[in-house]
Amino acid sequence: MDAKFKIFATRMGPVEFELIQPVEGKSPHREFLDRKGEGIQHIAFAVKDLAAEINQLTRKGSKVELKANLQDADVAYIDLNIGGLVVELIQKK
Repeated sequence: MDAKFKIFATRMGPVEFELIQPVEGKSPHREFLDRKGEGIQHIAFAVKDLAAEINQLTRKGSKVELKANLQDADVAYIDLNIGGLVVELIQKK
């Protein structure tokens, strides 16, 4: 994925809120914005074993929309095929 974003994040206790503005390139964020407009695009969860979680969810019919290796974490966006719900799984390095 070759895309650029503006990101703002803040914490309220143990919950982090993240605002993502797609600036250029193709991404799940841009597709969501184009298709549905502004709103909640995904909910994120920290996991200990990203590969195991992906395997478990895809065996149940979920689809991997995006995988990325970031500087401090590996992430995957998973479409659960439940009402358009997408989850982001994050494994810190």
